Amino acid sequence: MAHCYLLLLLALMLPFPSQSQVPLIIDTDASFDVDDVLAICMAHALERRGEAHILAIMHDAGIPEGIGAVSVLNHYYGRDDIVLGAYKGEFGKYCDGRWVPGEYVYDLVNSFDSPVYSSDQVDEATVAYRKVLAAAEDNSVKIAAIGFPTNIRNLLESPADDISPLTGYDLVAAKVKTVVWQGGWYPPIHGWGAATFNWACGSGFYCEDNIYDHCYGAGEVGVNGMPPNVEMVYTDIGDEVIAGRDLSYCSDYDNPCRAALEDQQGFGNGRCAWDLVAVLHAVRPDNRDYYSISGEGDGRCNVDFFGANTWQDGDISGHSWLTLNGAWDDDFGQVNDARRGLENVMDGLLCELPDGPTQGPPLEGGAIVNREDGNCLHVDGNGDFPEDYTNVVTSGCNDGNNQKWAFNGAGQLIHTPSGMCLDMDANNNNLVEVYSCFGAEWQNWNRAGDTIVNAANGECLDLEDGSNNAVVRGCDGSDSQNWDMP
Repeated sequence: MAHCYLLLLLALMLPFPSQSQVPLIIDTDASFDVDDVLAICMAHALERRGEAHILAIMHDAGIPEGIGAVSVLNHYYGRDDIVLGAYKGEFGKYCDGRWVPGEYVYDLVNSFDSPVYSSDQVDEATVAYRKVLAAAEDNSVKIAAIGFPTNIRNLLESPADDISPLTGYDLVAAKVKTVVWQGGWYPPIHGWGAATFNWACGSGFYCEDNIYDHCYGAGEVGVNGMPPNVEMVYTDIGDEVIAGRDLSYCSDYDNPCRAALEDQQGFGNGRCAWDLVAVLHAVRPDNRDYYSISGEGDGRCNVDFFGANTWQDGDISGHSWLTLNGAWDDDFGQVNDARRGLENVMDGLLCELPDGPTQGPPLEGGAIVNREDGNCLHVDGNGDFPEDYTNVVTSGCNDGNNQKWAFNGAGQLIHTPSGMCLDMDANNNNLVEVYSCFGAEWQNWNRAGDTIVNAANGECLDLEDGSNNAVVRGCDGSDSQNWDMP
């Protein structure tokens, strides 16, 4: 009976996600490299769009201030209520006994506000995992495993306790739907058999004796010992996807995501998007414009004691890896287009800042019809996840996602399926595009009767002469500047 009361209390304490939100746990080694920071910031942007609900973030290396840096990010996005857990063992040191801090941890915890500074203020990660999973719905949780496998090993090996009568293995089997792993190498761009950074416990960067005593074998347990009903997805495709370049331009110095990136990479530079890909896939598993799934139903991934991964052929389901479009055909033009497309998606999300208007798309959207040609305002690209700078035109009305729009309370005209803003591009002859919302005046619009007026220059949404491109120009009362709106 005590178990039931405890689970009820935990369930009431955790914010309840809507059915459309992915219940997400992020397991991160945020300290050594800054792509973890970018992945967490991107997850917050996805949550603000209504696509994810971050249940918990676990830190999986021993540096005490690592979870403090995570707390800084959560505080910036207004989510101090996210459950935090930290690995509290000895793994994560140089051979002289110092913790490996990376370039940004101490800057974040000493320069930015947050309620947590050190791991002694949060639960050990296994305890935090067990609490969150025990309170979750069955077969619902996705884990983005973007760091070392220490915590997942410890969770799987944990016994029943006062939190749950289930062992860690059985708790994971009951509650976890998918684990997306940033770990290993996969064909066709990479090959099998390499011991990569996360599953090899930072070998070559951390002290080898420290790794051997506290981390080697964790990937073997975490991957090979996962319950077979849990979907396992693996990714290595982020190594030439460079995320975050736009942060130096779209945000201020009080943004800890920008601060961490510039601490490591300098002004205007991005970082390989290994971890961002894993988080993005956990929340948006359909990214067919950029990559496909390989290996499903043909076998499974295995990891050895030192972190090298191989593939076991067979009639086995539930294991797959991500493959960039064009890679199997050696079409590196298509591969690079896929990389650039992912960069645009990620930078767009990173530039959705919490101090601006809420970025989540409105619940409803409708067609905006031009009085002159009778066609609907239309995103001329992917109707669900368009890239920044995608042109807006008019096209035959079809009730599709490309044509769903709504004004929000901040005066922005939102493409509701993507949450992106209608944007006047003064650098492109005032043509109209969709772009990630970031509070610019040229993304604000006023309804004046049946016209749509841009707040930056007071001119009207119109059609370009001789084409169906949407444009902004001086208001003159013509039919092309009149719109039927929802």
